[in-house]
Amino acid sequence: MRIIRPKLRKQIAQWRYAIVRELSGDTVGGISRGNKVEIHFDGDAAYHAMLEAISAAEHYVHLEMYMFLSDAIGNTFAQALSSKAKEGIPVRVIYDSSAPLAQTRCNGPPCAMLE
Repeated sequence: MRIIRPKLRKQIAQWRYAIVRELSGDTVGGISRGNKVEIHFDGDAAYHAMLEAISAAEHYVHLEMYMFLSDAIGNTFAQALSSKAKEGIPVRVIYDSSAPLAQTRCNGPPCAMLE
């Protein structure tokens, strides 16, 4: 069980409110028809949902990530994306090239996919 400090809990509630308001269409943003948005503030839950979405994709995968590392999580995503591409599903990934990827020892297929 994770314990979240009260101050952080309040900040998370404010972020959620701001995100929901922005996506509600009452402001400049909004969600286009046929799309679904899930807001995750826990990395494990977000990764799980993202991997499920990749696995379920039937037409394409468009993924935007801050960074990919050559670690267990990065390898899991690389394998999921590679499997989907082998099925003939177009896969596009946008990642922040200035992220700490360059500062991390990076060997093997996940990094080769990003070069």
